Amino acid sequence: MRSIPRRTPSRSCRVGLAASALLAAAGVAVPVAQTGAGLAAAPTTATRPAAPAVHLTNSEVPPVGARRPGPAHAAEANVWGHVAVAAAPTPDGRGFWVVWADGSVSALGTAKWYGDMAGHALNAPMVGISASPDGAGYWLLGRDGGVFNFGDAPFDGSTGNIHLNAPALQMTTPGIQPGYYFAAGDGGVFTFGGAPFYGSTGNIRLNKPVVGMASTSSGSGYWLVASDGGIFPFGQAGFYGSTGNVRLNQPVVGMAPTSTGHGYWLVAADGGVFTFGDAAFHGSAVGMTNGAQVVGLVAANDGGGYWVILSNGGVLSFGNAPQIAGAPGAPAPSAATSSHYTFEVTNSSGQPARWNSCEAVPFAVVTPGAPANWLADVTDAVSQVSAATGLSFVDEGAYSSLSAVPSSAKVTISWAPSLSGSDAVGLTTYYYILDSRFAPQITGAKVQILSSLSSGLGMSGEIPVLLHELGHAVGLGHFAGADVMNPVDQGYSSYQPGDLAGLSRVGAAQGCSGFYS
Repeated sequence: MRSIPRRTPSRSCRVGLAASALLAAAGVAVPVAQTGAGLAAAPTTATRPAAPAVHLTNSEVPPVGARRPGPAHAAEANVWGHVAVAAAPTPDGRGFWVVWADGSVSALGTAKWYGDMAGHALNAPMVGISASPDGAGYWLLGRDGGVFNFGDAPFDGSTGNIHLNAPALQMTTPGIQPGYYFAAGDGGVFTFGGAPFYGSTGNIRLNKPVVGMASTSSGSGYWLVASDGGIFPFGQAGFYGSTGNVRLNQPVVGMAPTSTGHGYWLVAADGGVFTFGDAAFHGSAVGMTNGAQVVGLVAANDGGGYWVILSNGGVLSFGNAPQIAGAPGAPAPSAATSSHYTFEVTNSSGQPARWNSCEAVPFAVVTPGAPANWLADVTDAVSQVSAATGLSFVDEGAYSSLSAVPSSAKVTISWAPSLSGSDAVGLTTYYYILDSRFAPQITGAKVQILSSLSSGLGMSGEIPVLLHELGHAVGLGHFAGADVMNPVDQGYSSYQPGDLAGLSRVGAAQGCSGFYS
């Protein structure tokens, strides 16, 4: 989009859509369509490809020791996002553990901490957690089916070295019996350590993917739940109803059974709570999450209350569930501070296209044409967008040409002597996928900056341009206000309240459920 010409240089950008978004999602370079006037206009509709394979190959795993932008450039072995993904209750029903995508574990209420995988190299992000029967240990589940045990929880096997047809997503234990289960997105069920197998939906074509699993307290059966709220009971687990034939505002992300096994709660990404059987309704979290996605529900033992867990580690209590402070550093749920933002692309439900925040965003810099202090400028801008979104950016290095950039880099930043339009000083092209079965996902972005800009701040500096273009690269559109995302340069050296509110809506607080990868 071209901005209105004015006396001072104006910042403008144009956003394109790759015709082959599936290739972009798989990390394959896709050429941008060009015409004599520059980038082609974005199509009004996106292609709807089949979901790509989810198996991580070595080439897709972010490199160990990659640098994350920041003043110290600290080396890190674990680049998965710090996003809460699942929770497991304590046996006494007065606390729970929360696991984060990077392998961190938070012990809340009466839960005790027995260790975690934070700081360790992981081939895949964590997606699930389950406690041992006595609560003196727990297992963590990776998306590749890898299992990590802590405390008195024994290791009974995993699928970490097996190619899964669909990613692992939730685990549970069979009551007081030894062993554990986990379910994959296609409804396949994997049992270990004596946990009995009662069936699966792995060979059934589902309307929506499976997103959760829960076991009866006796271990005599289990339920699978799909994102549309469809319930699949196995063994002696009873069917008490579902939302499979109800149009939901947001997809279901998890379930929790009652202690009697004669009912269950379902919770949706927006905090909606649905009760079946003898599960009692104590309220919902809709409108209370400050834009964070709900990742799970943990019920009190007596069924008189429950906690709703947010992707930023926040905790909302309902019924007689005691108030429990969220994970350290989790912002308190509250109303959004500003509505001064727009999104480049949304689906029919209004969800914006964004990066999968449970995975790192590797980026590379192509240096020809860059000003002398480009490193400080890029570090500043990337650090700001990382802090505002919670996304983990990994520095893949600097290169002398675009062709030398490794395929693992999903974002490139480069400089050019001219861009489309005489007043254009910044240009962003990004690639995304729209598919009704999944959250809309950005899979790649190319940021170009006019090389005649100087280093640093101010109307002639490149930092305001970098901030603006990186805002587009993570999903924000233009907003004609006192904000960085105004299409005409305002000279801001940091994101403003409207920008920050929008960046939180496309960041780690929204969780990672429903993505292709």
